[in-house]
Amino acid sequence: MSKSGWYIEKRGKFYGPFSREKILEYADKGKITGETMVALTSTGENAKPFRLTEGLATENAGADSGPSTLPDAGPAGASDVPKVPKPPQPKPKTPSRRTESAVPPDQPLPTHFYLEESGRSQGPYDLDQLKRQVAQKSVNPDAKLSYPARDRKYKTVGELLKNFVEGPLEVSKSHAFFLLQGSDRKGPFTSRDLHRLNAARAIHPRTMVEFAKSPARVITIDVLLDALPQDAEEHEPRILPVKPSRFSYARLGMILFCLVLIGGAVWGLYRWRQQYLETHAPAPPPENPKSLRALMRQREIPPFNDLVIRALSHGLNFNVNQVVAANQGSQMDDQRVASFRHESLFPGRIAREIRFIVDGPFYFNYLADPGGNVFAVVIEGPNWDRLYLSGVDTTDFAPKVLELDRPGGKVWQAEIGSGVVAQVLWSPDRNDHHLTQLIVTNAP
Repeated sequence: MSKSGWYIEKRGKFYGPFSREKILEYADKGKITGETMVALTSTGENAKPFRLTEGLATENAGADSGPSTLPDAGPAGASDVPKVPKPPQPKPKTPSRRTESAVPPDQPLPTHFYLEESGRSQGPYDLDQLKRQVAQKSVNPDAKLSYPARDRKYKTVGELLKNFVEGPLEVSKSHAFFLLQGSDRKGPFTSRDLHRLNAARAIHPRTMVEFAKSPARVITIDVLLDALPQDAEEHEPRILPVKPSRFSYARLGMILFCLVLIGGAVWGLYRWRQQYLETHAPAPPPENPKSLRALMRQREIPPFNDLVIRALSHGLNFNVNQVVAANQGSQMDDQRVASFRHESLFPGRIAREIRFIVDGPFYFNYLADPGGNVFAVVIEGPNWDRLYLSGVDTTDFAPKVLELDRPGGKVWQAEIGSGVVAQVLWSPDRNDHHLTQLIVTNAP
């Protein structure tokens, strides 16, 4: 339950409890007015204006700073104060100068408004009090008004309340703002300053804000902060509705015209570069006819006769040591493992396989038996997979050729001298056959 005593309303909250002497002292000093709301409970239940409250003048006095012993307020409809005789009540003095309300020092002040009547100032009032007094018809809407704005565009209470902005509005954060706190005009502040002060609870929510460069607006800080954009790391960006653009033939024509100009510029730049390279670029160095690039562009029939002669003079029926000595200076690849490249041609017979790369480049594969003697030479060449059977005549290989069909393709076979056989292997390739290998071996 609330402590006994009187509670004074400031900015929507009730402070107390206060004794009768303390409240009368505040009224005498002009810190409260006849319109200040007072109540017997800290919740403000059944609060009334000071000038209409009965019992304050007859409350039992205690210590000046301590609360009285009044009971808590009862339910709605019950009497708010004890029924005691009412002595004459002193009238609050009209302050000779404007004073701020009695609030705790750490509480920010709302904007203070003063009513100017007969050369005297009555107040201060905050914005909510003015609206309530006008609604209760305690204040004439035509009463002149003063507040700490620079120009005070709205001279009367009615004009101020009529132009008060409650709803949403669009405000740019590039504006500069002034805060009308109490009876002071403070600033200028940026939008970031306002957000920082609000986060530190240094601004009363009903403090009026004045724009530095814009028509006068009646707006409080709580409405402004709702509309003021913040930094991206603090809040999500505001997304404004986007209206669908209307179709325009003029705009379409301009876009097509710009695309044609850009395309023409790119094409002109490309043609100029080509012409410049043709006339100014240095000539490329002559290509080596034996290079792999030159050979890959050729579809010439390989020199079968020269290849067979080299296989006979440097390998077939030679010892592997003699083969290595005869191919000094050529790149060599020696295999002594159970899995060989050409195992499928001579299954179970290969004990050692040596490969040399010679001019062409051609790959000479010397297949040796367990005794170290070469029994076959398999020759492979560059670009042979692009040389088709339909474009080669048997006479290009040998004067007398035996054509054989085997599961892996076609074979051209010719006898070279006595006891030597040369074979050309053709592998299937779509509707034709391409050259795969040239084999020189002993006749069976």
